Amino acid sequence: MLQNLKKEFGKEFASTAFQTVDNERRIVGKFGSIAQLDNGTIDVWFVGPDLEPLSGQKLAAIARKAPQEWHLTMLEGEAYAQGQGREFVRQAADLCGVRKRRRISQSERERLKSQVAKARDVKRQAA
Repeated sequence: MLQNLKKEFGKEFASTAFQTVDNERRIVGKFGSIAQLDNGTIDVWFVGPDLEPLSGQKLAAIARKAPQEWHLTMLEGEAYAQGQGREFVRQAADLCGVRKRRRISQSERERLKSQVAKARDVKRQAA
């Protein structure tokens, strides 16, 4: 059983992906949301932004990409599945269109550090 979605996946997904909907903490993406139920089961709803229905083509694409063992339940304009575990959440996040956390390359990190160091030197010289 997962402790807390934000605690478990905070380093994998963007901070904007973690939202509170109906007093429930969720991981929200472009095409759906992921929530943890009280019994520890993970609930995945494939639905558009602002709970708008998804097109039939998008739902068919999600159904093709989803693993067979998910037993995806298709409804009119939406679909849902339930499962457990970290790998289930990772797969569901990919299908829901959840934004990944940005990663800064080592070379970019070095460039930013040198830029900050130069700015500090200029500020010290001006003072």
